[in-house]
Amino acid sequence: MDKYQSTRLRVVQVTPGGVFSNLVRNAGLQLQTPWPDIGQAIELFIIKVHAKLGLDINDPQTTSDGYFSVMGVNTYENLSGSPLHALLIFSFSIILMVRLTRQKAPLKSWLPLIFSISGYVLFSILIKW
Repeated sequence: MDKYQSTRLRVVQVTPGGVFSNLVRNAGLQLQTPWPDIGQAIELFIIKVHAKLGLDINDPQTTSDGYFSVMGVNTYENLSGSPLHALLIFSFSIILMVRLTRQKAPLKSWLPLIFSISGYVLFSILIKW
């Protein structure tokens, strides 16, 4: 495997801005909808967040294929998002956080949520979008 292939999808330099960029863009890619207006609104929001923070949304250090965009729904497994799964995971994570906080639950009750969030962050740190 040549050097290009080994770094094409792997983030080469990890920075706080790059991690945040990948977290936001990964979330945006998961929210693909069959409605173009909603997809464009999501993409515009992500672009504005990057502009407000002074981050390049198409930084080659964190972007694998040249430019970022939120695509419409498709069935190609390498490019399709999981909007239903993303919304369910986000909703249930919020509900779980509220319940655990109200019950003053011990640390071991928080572990599944901590590991899930850590996995998402780690995935966003390692993979270019």
